[in-house]
Amino acid sequence: MNHRKPRDPPLGSLSLYNKDTKMYQPVTLDSSYWYYRISVNMYDTFTDSFAPSPGKASLVSTVFVGDVFDNSTGIKVGTFQSAGVSTVLRADLTLQYLATTGIELGPNGDDAIFTQVALDGANFAEKVADLDLAILGGTGQYKGATGDVRYTGTQVTKPDNLYVLEMAVPRFKRF
Repeated sequence: MNHRKPRDPPLGSLSLYNKDTKMYQPVTLDSSYWYYRISVNMYDTFTDSFAPSPGKASLVSTVFVGDVFDNSTGIKVGTFQSAGVSTVLRADLTLQYLATTGIELGPNGDDAIFTQVALDGANFAEKVADLDLAILGGTGQYKGATGDVRYTGTQVTKPDNLYVLEMAVPRFKRF
């Protein structure tokens, strides 16, 4: 039995969204491995922050909730929730930020991808200096998922912000 990891799909190939099943199709797969590459737009529909001392060095707790849309078709494919903590160190709004995000996909909301976000040296009014995202796991179709996320930008469009992500999601079957 062959347990080695198959070759990753070519760069640029994306999983297609199936409108009938309301699920993404793997880019490549074999008997023990599925590989998804999903490109989505996430619009926050609710944001709340608690900053105990605005304008001073402090911890800030933030919650984001919103809708997820397929990047190529514009179809709503799910929702997301994110909770994070940041440290605001200076008056120029430079901060460090750590958040966990659940991205629910699929028709029943039971197929989710969980990511961890670490951001350093950012001022959202200017540009992000260092942003790292990793896929920590998943449920349903994405159970056992690992991988990385390529963040391609934020458009600050109050009241809804747009976050554009491309997720590379390899998933192995459990033996």
